Amino acid sequence: MGADPNLWGFLGIHPSLREVLRELSWNGDVWLTEVGWRTDDHSLQQIADNYTGLFNDWLTGHPDRNWIDKILLYHAADDHYGIFNPDGSTRPAYDAIAGFIDAHRPDRTCDAPGCATLDAFETGGFSLTAGQLEGVSAPTVNETAVSSAYFGAGRRLTELRLEVGKEIRATLSPDAPHVDDDAITIVIERDSTGSATLSYDGDTLADLTAGGRTALEVTLGSAPTLGTLFAFAETAQTWDLGEIEVDGPGVYQFDFGDLSAFANDLDFTQIGIIGFGVRAEAGPTPLRYEISDFRVVAPGQGQAAALPEPGMLPCLIVGVVLSGLRRRG
Repeated sequence: MGADPNLWGFLGIHPSLREVLRELSWNGDVWLTEVGWRTDDHSLQQIADNYTGLFNDWLTGHPDRNWIDKILLYHAADDHYGIFNPDGSTRPAYDAIAGFIDAHRPDRTCDAPGCATLDAFETGGFSLTAGQLEGVSAPTVNETAVSSAYFGAGRRLTELRLEVGKEIRATLSPDAPHVDDDAITIVIERDSTGSATLSYDGDTLADLTAGGRTALEVTLGSAPTLGTLFAFAETAQTWDLGEIEVDGPGVYQFDFGDLSAFANDLDFTQIGIIGFGVRAEAGPTPLRYEISDFRVVAPGQGQAAALPEPGMLPCLIVGVVLSGLRRRG
């Protein structure tokens, strides 16, 4: 049926695009064109979330979803479509797309001395759930050994804390060692409030301020425009943290100066624990966060400021120019 358009819709059956291409033995590029949602059918935030979901589903290397080559948006500015308002101001969809590119650009290298990866989530898989137990919520913890030049024989401690509601989940399923797109997924179920915290310690915490590194960096490959991302450091006498409101996928940076108790003199040789986390209150829709990197960086090292050329993101062509892509923080 897929190869014969005259049969499409027969008995209410409509073939999928994949079925049609398979029937035609198509082996060329596949482009999705005029992708968009009308503003009179969806809120601006729903449209932004739709783009984020579409890109996360199809443009992040899932083995069974790697046959789409390009996605073109419809369109730049329009009353009913588009990522810009008619007056040129941006809509939430712009931020969602910019954040996705920010988090997935192929040139996000991490080269010493200006950048050091603390955790790329390539090891230590787990599945963790925190829920109500006899009406009382309690923290749920997973401990995973993480060995690196920065933590020594250390550990990654993942803690879920449900404050109100039903459930919070965290999962990590690393791929083969040569695959570098792993991420920890955190889901706060609908009508639930809580947090997920990842902390790191070790017997040889090194001085990560070498090479001019002055900021912690967390990459959210997928995120709603809701919740708070926080980073923290702890010595035997002092604990402090910085917070940033989450406004979609992207790269978030915490200057050491944001950890006010340490000013800009964060001495990793004296710190016993360092980490980050996310806290949010979900409404009728679950909240999902994918965290792919935790790094320490020097200014300008973590992320280039310009958009990639079209060929640099083989799976994505945006049919408009997204100017002003910015680092979050």
